Formats: sequence, structure tokens, C-alpha cells
Amino acid sequence: MTKLTTFFELINAQFTYGGQKYAHNSEKESTDCLFDDFGKGWLYGTMAKYCKRIKNLKRERDILKIATYLFILWLKRGFHLTPEGQSDPINTTVDTKSGNFSNFRVIATESIHTCLSINESLTVDNLYTAFKNWTEQDWEKLTEGKILNAFGLCYYIWQIEFGDNAGADQDCWNEDKKTVRLEEGSIQKGGLGKKPESQRPEPPKAQSVSRVDSKKDKG
Repeated sequence: MTKLTTFFELINAQFTYGGQKYAHNSEKESTDCLFDDFGKGWLYGTMAKYCKRIKNLKRERDILKIATYLFILWLKRGFHLTPEGQSDPINTTVDTKSGNFSNFRVIATESIHTCLSINESLTVDNLYTAFKNWTEQDWEKLTEGKILNAFGLCYYIWQIEFGDNAGADQDCWNEDKKTVRLEEGSIQKGGLGKKPESQRPEPPKAQSVSRVDSKKDKG
């Protein structure tokens, strides 16, 4: 499996889990509601927030989230319907995402392989600047090429920073993760910092003091 294939599989897992985490109804997800209530700047600002977190914490999950949001943005802009997109934002249910991910994957892969603007001088700061610029533009001015270039930069950052240990830090299916790594590679069940019953020290036994000894101590 190539790194690019792995990258797409991780994004697939992210938006599939997101559909459960942000479920709303059969026509919308919570992401669509937030977009409708707070505008396109909310979505751009959310991605920009993850840019800041990457710089501070360098976590794989954050670049995967940005890439996933860019796929969602591609759908909301309607590029799965026409090459020019749609002027009205499109709702992005799990069915919409799953049904169009293969097509996006083909288009994004071709863009990554042909894009000459991605090089080692580009960083997460370039993503942040792009999102900031998009906020100041009309919705219709956001082209498919801009989204694909940002997606390609996400892949570039991911393979450089996290490709050698791909998938080690995902933010999905957390409810199924029954173990928590504690210290020195030890993995325990039951929650952070809680030792199994067999490893807990015996509580100290209470020392009985006779009434005679007590009287002596007092006297």
C-alpha cells in the first residue's frame, strides 16, 4: 500500500466516524447546521484552528481533519455535481461523502501528481493563509483548484511528518479503544492511571491499641 493510498484510507475512516459523531438527520449533519448558522467562515476558521494545533502539538489527527474538511468543502461547493460547482452550499451526509469519495480520490490523486507548486518551502502556515484568504472571498470564487492544492499540501505535510508511522494518532472510533497506554509501554484496562486489582497494594492494616496502653500514654 502506497502512502497516498494510506492517506485516503485514513480520511475515509475520519469522515465515516464523523458521520456518527456529528449525526443530525437524514438530510444534514451537524457540520451542515454549523455552516448554515455561522457561515463559511466557521468552516475555514475550524481548519485554521487545526493549523495552529499542528504547529504546537504536531499531531497526525489534526492534518487528517483538515484534509477531511477539504473533502467536505469540495462537496459543499458542489464540485461533485459540476466542474464549476454550485452557488448554493450542498449538504454533506455520510451517503453523500461515501458516494463521491472515490471520484474525489481520482481527481485529488491526479492533482497531487501533476501539481508543481507543492515543495519543501510550503508549510502549514501556507494552509492557514489560504483559509484566511478564502474567508474574505465570495463563496463562488472558491475554485476546485484551490481546494485540491490545499488538499495536496495536506498530503505533503502528512507524508513528511507522519508517513513513517501512519495512522498512529487518529481521532476516530475512540469508543472502541478499550485500553490506555500508561507508562513504559504498559497498557492497562479501566482508564488512565487506574491499576488492575491484582497490582494494587494491600491497604495498611489498622493497629489495635489496648485500653491499658492508651491509659499509659495519657498518664
